[in-house]
Amino acid sequence: MAHTRIVELASIIQEHTSRIDAYFNAQNIPTNLLTLLILQYLHDTVLDASDELTYLLLGPARVIAGQPTSIQAIQRFGMANSFPPTETLTFNAIAQTCSLSKSDTRRIIRHAMTYYIFRELSPGIVAHTFIYKALAVIPGLGNLADFINSKMWPSSTSLVDAMERWPRSEEPHEAGFNLANGENLPMISAIGKIPSGRSR
Repeated sequence: MAHTRIVELASIIQEHTSRIDAYFNAQNIPTNLLTLLILQYLHDTVLDASDELTYLLLGPARVIAGQPTSIQAIQRFGMANSFPPTETLTFNAIAQTCSLSKSDTRRIIRHAMTYYIFRELSPGIVAHTFIYKALAVIPGLGNLADFINSKMWPSSTSLVDAMERWPRSEEPHEAGFNLANGENLPMISAIGKIPSGRSR
C-alpha cells in the first residue's frame, strides 16, 4: 500500500531535521545558527514540508478561512469553477475565462499556491489541489469563503475602531461587525436576517 502524502512529508521532515542535527553535532555548532548558507537547503526543505503538512492536516475549511485575500479573488472571479477538478488549464486560459488580465490572474493564483490552493504542474500549467477541489465541488465551502470575505474579514479590521468608539462596551451590537457592515443588530441576529447567511 502506498504511503499518503502526510506520511511522505513527515518522513521528509524527519530525514532533513536529522541531517541538520547531525551537522550541528559534528561541527559542534549551537542550533541557533540556522542561517548558515550550507544548511539553507535543509532548512528550507524542512520548513516547506512542515507548511504543506500543516495545510494538509488543517483541511480545506480551515485553510480557506485563513486566506481571505486569495479566496476573495478566487470566489469573486469564478476561478474555482473555471475548469473541472480533474483537468489542468493555463494561466492565460483562466484569465480569459474569468475576464481578468493575465498578470492579475498569475498574481492571484501564485499567491494561492503559497497556501496549497493551486499548484503549477509545469511552467504555466495550473492544476487543482485537494483544497481547491473542495472549494469547487462543495457549495458550503464557497458559502463559508464568501461569508468570511464579506462579513468577518471587514469586521476584524474594524475591531480596534469599535473599541475606540464604544470604550469598555460589552454590548453585542457595539462591535467591529457593526462598524464594518453599518448594522445596529448583533452579528448573529443580523446574519440570521439574510437568507444566504443562514446557510453560511
